[in-house]
Formats: sequence, C-alpha cells, structure tokens
Amino acid sequence: MEAALKLFKQYDRDGNGTIERIELETVLMALDKYWTRERVEILFHSLDINADGVLSYEEFVAWVSGKGSAMQDLKQLKPANLLSAKAKISTSTLRKADAVIEKEKRKASEAQQAAERKALEAQQAAERAERLKGTVSLTLTNMVSGNCLYGPEVVARTTCVRDFKAGITEPGKAVKLYREGKVLEDNELLGDIASEDDVDLLVSVCAGDVASAELLNTLRRMDIVELRSNKNPTDLARLVLHASFLALCVACGEEVATSKVGWLGADQQWRHGCVLGTGTSEGHPTHIVLYINREDVKVTGIRRKEEWCDNLSLESLIEQLHNLDHALLQQNLRSGVAPAEELRAAMQIEQFTPSQAGKSSGAAKVLCDWLEIFVRPFLHTAGA
Repeated sequence: MEAALKLFKQYDRDGNGTIERIELETVLMALDKYWTRERVEILFHSLDINADGVLSYEEFVAWVSGKGSAMQDLKQLKPANLLSAKAKISTSTLRKADAVIEKEKRKASEAQQAAERKALEAQQAAERAERLKGTVSLTLTNMVSGNCLYGPEVVARTTCVRDFKAGITEPGKAVKLYREGKVLEDNELLGDIASEDDVDLLVSVCAGDVASAELLNTLRRMDIVELRSNKNPTDLARLVLHASFLALCVACGEEVATSKVGWLGADQQWRHGCVLGTGTSEGHPTHIVLYINREDVKVTGIRRKEEWCDNLSLESLIEQLHNLDHALLQQNLRSGVAPAEELRAAMQIEQFTPSQAGKSSGAAKVLCDWLEIFVRPFLHTAGA
C-alpha cells in the first residue's frame, strides 16, 4: 500500500488528493511515446469507476492491484506499457510532465477567462442596448453661476455628446459638459452617461473658455512667483493685475471676487458704490498719475493706487480666471455692470499693451494678452 500511495502522489501533480485526466495524460506521455491522448483516454475512463472526472486514491489502487471492475477495458492496451505505468517514475519525467501540465492549465485558464469576458461583453451589450432605448430628461446648469442654461428637455438616449452640444450652441463656441466632476467625451452617448430618466449636467458654454484656458496655461510658474514676490512692481504691472481683478469683479460681483482671491481691500468704501478717483475737486475731475515707460500718465476714472488689489492671492486670481463664465463676463461688459467703466478707463491708457506690460513682467504680459482678447472687444460696447 505504501508503494501504491507513493505512485499515486507521483501522478497527483498538484497534490489535491485526486488525479485529473491532464495529470495522468502528461505523466504517461512523458514516460513513454506509446501513450497517446486516445490511449490515455481509454485508461482514464476505465479507472474512473464513479465517472466523476477524476481518479480517487481507491480507484487508482484498484488499478495498481489489478482488482478493478473495469479491467477488461484495458485489454485494448499493451500489458508491458500498462506495467511500466505502474512502476516508479523518474524525476526528469515528472519535471517534464509538470511543465506540460502548467502550460495546459494556463491555456485552459486563458480560454476560460476569454469565455467569461465574451459572456460579460455580451451581457453589457444587451444592457447597453436596453439602456439606450427611449429618452432622457436633460438639464444643463452653468457650473460657475449656477443658472439653468437648458431644460429640462427630452433628448434621445442615442444622441452623442458632440451632436447634442452642436444643437444647443452657436457655431464656434467651445462647450464642455461635466457629470460628477468628469468631462464628457464627444463620442459618449447620453444613454451611457446615466441610467436614470432625469439627468442634470454641469456645463461650461462660451466661445472663450478653451482659448482662455490655453492662454492662461502659458503662465510660467517662475513669472508668477516673480510678480508675486516683487516688492516694487511697476505701475503698469500693478495696473494689469488690478484690471484682471476688475474683470473678475464684472463677471461675478466685487463681493464674490474679493472673497475668491483672498482680498478685502485697504478701504472697503469702494465696494459699496463709491468709485474713487472719479469724483470732482473744485469742479474738475480728479485723476491719478501713473509712471509708465519713463513718463507720467494722468488717468481719470480709476480708483487711487492705494485701493488697488496688490495684496491679493495671484494664484487664486489666475484660478478664478480659468473658471470664469465668459458668457456672463461678456454680457456684463456689454451691460456696463460695475466696475466695467473703471476697467474701460484702465484699458484705454495708450501704454496698456502686452508689449509694454512684458517689459515689466512675464506674468503681466500674459494677463494683458488675456484682457486684450477676452475683455477689450466687449468693452467697446459697454454701457451702450
């Protein structure tokens, strides 16, 4: 019995207490070229008395001892080869068999995984086909202002994001749709975005959104640090920074803008409707003097330099310009919303140009470029 147990363990390559067909096959085929898959199949089914697909220790011992009930079937096989199959198997033969078993099991596992993937894909395809049936009630909310821009409207679930955006915006406008913080890709279908019947998406809709982000992304970290840490910036660099802040104020209001960039101002009077630098003194408009390009420039309509936002968080300002609702900015500029007039006064200065600003600061040049492209065209009609 001890010899039978030892031999059983030699065939039981994975040590799980039974001999699988692949184990019997690979050991015998490594042992003797006589053994083919067909002959091993005959042997295996002869020994598998209870037909459970594996050989138990008892079934194996019945074969080794010659007491099996199905021994007659083995007459199809050569006795000498059957006898050698019961003999001690060399280590090299077993190693060879193990390599084949490992390869076969890996192939079987890969085939099973492929079949499972195929079944899952078929299931997902069926679920998707069901999900894309019918319509969805869609609502779009401006991600900056919180205003409802669209809907709720019924839209076919098979509509792709690209086609939907084209249907709700004017040609040339850049549109981004968001759901749960993720930007939706143009090739996504609305039915794939959500399974529920009512869907609320955040939206950034404006011609300038993408171009604005691309321009602001050219701001180099070193330029930002340089402007922020400069203890004595030029008047033009300060004015560009102030004008950028004013643009933010036009878009979302001065109360909100000051809180977003971490600045309350040295004197809060102006935040309550008193625009300094535009009053009168002895019947004449007051003015401030800026030193730009080696000359004094008198400017009216702008608050005193002491009121400028020099101590705001530059990084926060740039971040807020990134997230700006350009459609709202343009609308408020055209309507003359405060402080659009002060912003117009700043940008009407002859020296207020990107080339001049670039002489003072790389960051000031980029911000001045941004103001030229996304603010100045709409200032011409401000208050009209």
